[in-house]
Formats: sequence, structure tokens, C-alpha cells
Amino acid sequence: MALLVALVAAVATFFTGVGTAQADTGNVHIAHVYVSMSAPYANQGQISRDWGTLLQSIRNAAGHWFRNESNITQDGNAIPHALIRADLNLTNAAGHQTELRLWFTPNNMYLRGFSTTSVDASSPANGDVTYYFNDSDFNLANEMNYLRNSSPERTLLPPATYVRLPYAGTYTAMARPADQGGPGVTRNNTQMSYSQLYDSVFQLAYLQRGTEQNGGSNFVTTARSLMRMIQITSEAARFRDVQGIVIQSMANHGMQYTMPLLQQELENDWRGLSRYAYDNENAGGHDVGPHVPYVTTVARALGYLALLYYPFQGSGA
Repeated sequence: MALLVALVAAVATFFTGVGTAQADTGNVHIAHVYVSMSAPYANQGQISRDWGTLLQSIRNAAGHWFRNESNITQDGNAIPHALIRADLNLTNAAGHQTELRLWFTPNNMYLRGFSTTSVDASSPANGDVTYYFNDSDFNLANEMNYLRNSSPERTLLPPATYVRLPYAGTYTAMARPADQGGPGVTRNNTQMSYSQLYDSVFQLAYLQRGTEQNGGSNFVTTARSLMRMIQITSEAARFRDVQGIVIQSMANHGMQYTMPLLQQELENDWRGLSRYAYDNENAGGHDVGPHVPYVTTVARALGYLALLYYPFQGSGA
């Protein structure tokens, strides 16, 4: 923890580069996107441009153009084996490099796990470890091993050192450990800010193996960091309103934000709103939730949706 605090205190950062991806990630392929950040601070416009570019690149890797300025995910049934690797590369004022690699399935933009920094000179045994959610429908370790033998981009994969997290990758599952201790953290009060982003990146990138398990010193903080990562990547890639909140939280240094109920209701109804927009059912409208104005046109739905979920993938996709 002392190392984490020292690293975070040393960081005054801005976004210096973004690696982009083209439309769709084909079967047995791995898309690679990244954002690089280093000292000193950036202004809001710079953060908006670079993080926005990262999110659009994630959308392009997850799917393809649908209509207006919205993308739609690729079909997980037709493309069953694919991953997106998103790197968050941080360099602090002292020149210390930190790399956190996030792994997503493109057909549904689920965060499936993360890999620790490969440059952890202070604790080499904890570098290049991949932690993955205990999901019943998907095993990241198995998928990586499959792609290690079949993907043209196999060199993007980390070494085959895996640790299963003690919870699934849902808000409900992560909230159980995240809400422990004081003050408890739930989805409703997960804080997002400039400093919270870096706290989470460093905490995950330098995670000491074993401390993430039930009773470990990082059991609670790891779940909290992952809830935050899902908001600033997966959810922000899906919804323009969420992207706006995320970028605002990063740009206004010293301010703390939580995700409003309207945006949470959009997140909960991603598949339903996507199906409405896909079917072009202008008549009848669509009810997202009590805090979201009743959606009566596809244009309004697409105003929310930066990335639609392709609706014909089956319940497990």
C-alpha cells in the first residue's frame, strides 16, 4: 500500500497518445488499443480528445458502423473466439512506467479480466499475471490458451499465468466485497475522478498475488477498482451520456463524481434499448426506466447509444 500511495502521489499526468483499431475483430483475432499518459496535467480538451478516441477505438474493435454515428457489436455466434486488449500506460513525473492491460469480449463489451504490469521490477513474481472473473459463461484463461494456439496476434497475449478472482464480473457480484469495510462502496456511490482513475490503475497493475482473495488485504480494493474500470471503459463505450460523465470526472481535477441514476438505467437496459433501435420500431416507443425520458424514436435511442448490442446472439452471448 505504501508503494501505491507513493506512486499515485508522484503522478501528474496527461494523455499523450492513443492506439486505434478498425471495425470488427475477426474470429481468432485480438484487437489492440491503448492510451498513454504522462506528466504533467492535461486540460479538459486534451483528455476529452484522447479518452474519447480510445473509447471510439474500442467501439470499432467491438463492432462496426450501424447508423448515424452509432456502432453495433459483432455477432458472438458467428465470431466465437476474439478478444480486445486495451492498455492503460502511465508514466509518472519520475519516468516510472506502469502498464495495465484490460481484456474484453467484443460481442458484448464485457470486461473479462486484467493483466498486471510487465515492468514490476520491485516484485517480478507479480508481473505479467492475468486475473479473470469467475464467470459461469466465460473463462478468460481458456480463451487465451485457445488463441495462443490459433491467433495471428498471439504475441499480444501475456504469459500463461492465471488467477481466478473470487467473484463474477457483474455489479451484483463485485458489490459484495466492494461494500465491505468503511465506507462501503456500491455501484451507486462508486466515485470517479482524476485521482480515482490512477488509484485504480496502480492498484490493479501492482496487485500482489493472493491478496485479492477473500480475506486478503486487497479483496475489497480490487473489487472497487474493477467496478470503476467497467464504468470508464465498457459502459462509456456503450453510452454517450456515460462517456460524458467519465470525461468530465477526469478533466475536473479534485472533483468526485458518481454515476447518476439516469445513466445507470441506460446501462441496465443496453440490450433492450439496442433491440428497439435495431428493429426500428418508431411506433410504440420504449421504456428504459423512471429517470430516462420515454424513448419514442430510433433517433432518440441512437442519441444515447454509441455502441448497440447485436440482438441475435442468444442468452449466453
